[in-house]
Amino acid sequence: MISRFSNPAMADQNLRIGSDGQSKVQVFWTATIQNLLKGKLPIDRVAYGLAAYLEMLRGKNEKGDSFDPIEPTFTEESWKIARSDNFSAGFDLPAFDGWRKLNHEELDKKVIELRHIIREKGVKAALPN
Repeated sequence: MISRFSNPAMADQNLRIGSDGQSKVQVFWTATIQNLLKGKLPIDRVAYGLAAYLEMLRGKNEKGDSFDPIEPTFTEESWKIARSDNFSAGFDLPAFDGWRKLNHEELDKKVIELRHIIREKGVKAALPN
């Protein structure tokens, strides 16, 4: 996967691939997360992906450089939630609607834990084993 980004013939840009994450989480992640929660299966990897997504929405990389995340469906209120210093505020975004009716307490706790690690030690430090 990493080779794709270093291959000039692919010409994919990280920001384009990472854009419209809210729709991608809703369409491509919801069924997987529902199945994991219903089956009480390991959630570390999806928690990492959600934590990285929520941290990306802040618009700052690990070096502190700013960028503008592309979320075409976001409202002003969505951006306010996404940029909040409250680590759990992001769970109010519509991206998380697909599993709201399930018990997602453990997933939320893990996402918050990983967001702390990402901010304090970086993205690689938060990678699940």
